[in-house]
Amino acid sequence: MRIFNAPNYLKNKVGSGGIPQNLIDDAEKHIATAYDEFEDYVRDQLENLRLSCLAISSKKALGKEEQFALVTPIVMLKAHGTMFGYALISDMSCIVVDFLERIDFFDEDAGIIIDVYQQSALVIIDRKLQAGGGRIGLDFSMELTKACERYYKKHSC
Repeated sequence: MRIFNAPNYLKNKVGSGGIPQNLIDDAEKHIATAYDEFEDYVRDQLENLRLSCLAISSKKALGKEEQFALVTPIVMLKAHGTMFGYALISDMSCIVVDFLERIDFFDEDAGIIIDVYQQSALVIIDRKLQAGGGRIGLDFSMELTKACERYYKKHSC
């Protein structure tokens, strides 16, 4: 039996060696400041959501465009929350996205659920409730889920 060692073409193209320390230091500084910028990003996305709610509240019916306008900022927070250490924002965003995908009309009750989500996200950011947020985070998620379930039952969704 003969063993063949295949040439490592990729290593020949790129070479070998480590990453210079100054690049690592710069990357770590950027990551540290990105956490602070995430709080501003959350506020911006919540403002976009608020404006979408105001624009839709007069229409009531949720077409694809209206649903897209509501879901987009929430999906952005869902996607980025965990990456920046705010898994609770991602979890709550997931609940709200599921809620918005199930409803056909944007009524006052739906607006209240969205408002609760927005206020909860602001509390999470203000109190810096990172990861799952502990007991408070669990309470936020549970209450939001219960509110959605009450809505489904009331509106036969």
